[in-house]
Amino acid sequence: MAIYQKSFILQTLQLYPVIALKHYHYLSRTSVVTTNLVCKRFKVNQVGQPTAWTHPHLMSENEVTPGILSLEYHFRRNTLISNLTNATKSIGSKKFVAIVAANPVYYMGPDVPYPYRQYSNFLYLTGFQEPDAVLVLESTDLIRYKSILFVREKNPLQEIWEGPRCGVENVSELFRIDEGFSIDKLPEYLNTCRNNTFWTNNLDEKLQSLLRTMHVDPFDLSGFIHNLRVIKSKSEIHIMKSSAMIAAKAMIETMKASRPEISEAFLHACFEFECRKNGADALAYPPVVAGGKNANVLHYIKNSQIIREDELVLVDAGCDYHGYSSDLSRTWPITGRFNKVQRELYEAVLDVQEICIEACKPDVSLNEIYMLMQNKLAANLSGMGIFKESSLSKEEILRICNNLCPHHVGHFLGIDVHDTTSIPTSRQLEKHMVITIEPGIYIRHDCSYIYPEFRGIGIRIEDNILITSDNHEILTSKCPKTIDAIENVMSK
Repeated sequence: MAIYQKSFILQTLQLYPVIALKHYHYLSRTSVVTTNLVCKRFKVNQVGQPTAWTHPHLMSENEVTPGILSLEYHFRRNTLISNLTNATKSIGSKKFVAIVAANPVYYMGPDVPYPYRQYSNFLYLTGFQEPDAVLVLESTDLIRYKSILFVREKNPLQEIWEGPRCGVENVSELFRIDEGFSIDKLPEYLNTCRNNTFWTNNLDEKLQSLLRTMHVDPFDLSGFIHNLRVIKSKSEIHIMKSSAMIAAKAMIETMKASRPEISEAFLHACFEFECRKNGADALAYPPVVAGGKNANVLHYIKNSQIIREDELVLVDAGCDYHGYSSDLSRTWPITGRFNKVQRELYEAVLDVQEICIEACKPDVSLNEIYMLMQNKLAANLSGMGIFKESSLSKEEILRICNNLCPHHVGHFLGIDVHDTTSIPTSRQLEKHMVITIEPGIYIRHDCSYIYPEFRGIGIRIEDNILITSDNHEILTSKCPKTIDAIENVMSK
């Protein structure tokens, strides 16, 4: 091959990798199979997220994100389109455009970004993990549609600072999306659709302003996407089982690391280290590591106090594994041994949790399980004799228990920790939903109606539950929660 030809190809590789490599095949008589393989490998190396070529330890061929095939993302979009088609018909329209935007990059200060997290609905439909992108699903009639992803164009200078971008040219091949365009062309494109019905989600003010100038009054799309997300696929369940297992192992190691006079910050760091060590991408949320009376602050995340010898510690933490969250809570004595009062209260809460988990099956709602929790908690606490007033009515005890456990019995779990928030807790559970069950009791120091020895204690026990065809599976079952199991782990 002539020197000038090599030089030309090397220069062209930076901007047009596939074209250049095909010229290389022609000039060097490399086999077509080898050249196509090199083209694909080089091309995929240029995108802004892991691929099977760049991260073979995480992903297999045809996966867009670890564990999720491009075919599944395609199926999600098709199902959404089918549901939107019916909804659009019902309002007397024939054509529609569905628009879901990615999250931007958020900054904690000048030039210092927060770790990027993609908008969950956008991630669910595309698997695309870069900011400043928009998915458009346009119906061409009530039967056919096309998918378009508007993304940032490749920019060699900017990529020196931020890393590779997917670019317009890689969208179709990598994400099984019909067309890719520059994000700069989105306003022009939307203007051509002004006569369609619009369904939107997560649009920034700039896009919302554009639609207003077009005299478009869009419908909210999030509920349709949540209805898909709330039922997990087999691939999602597999990932969520791994997420739960990692969190359970991390919680066990955090128990083992506990000792009197240790800091909440140390246990926070221990849990996070164990999660990352075992493959988690990040923590799912800022963890609660609350010693003693701090456990009575439901979302205590300062994690800055020393845990004293006679105190319990409540840890509510989970991990993000390949985009899916776990959410686990355990409470244990920092010494490794429950005292008499701690044991009584803990067994009362554990009994409530076990009964609530037993109720988890199809055709039962979280609201029904919540009522079960409140009634059983009232019965257990009344039976313990913790109330100073012995003549309280059942209704009065229930009102007190509502104060002692002011949160719901659980929530849906998935890509988000509090997943699919538009789905009401009155909806009956279905096969392949994943929920949490997390009863608790929080007795503040000023609870004058409770005997003093029980005050200042907070306990929560939480597991992740997969609803099966006729029952349930506890995804976090490997994490000890009986008194004997916790004391056994902490004695090692």
